[in-house]
Amino acid sequence: MTAAHCVKLFSLWLIQLGQTSRQVAEPGTVIVKSFKGITHENYDSPTIANDIGLIQLPEDIQFSGEP
Repeated sequence: MTAAHCVKLFSLWLIQLGQTSRQVAEPGTVIVKSFKGITHENYDSPTIANDIGLIQLPEDIQFSGEP
């Protein structure tokens, strides 16, 4: 889940799973590429009403259960 204005601006997303810092690479991080973004059907950019978006992952994610 993200903001619709972020989904509207791009057609490719690299989602980092298991990462807590954007500046430092961490072991165990998984990067998934997605081309599918969905915005709320009533999103209105001038008023930012319904500023909700989803990025659909291309595959299921296997969680390790590790903190």
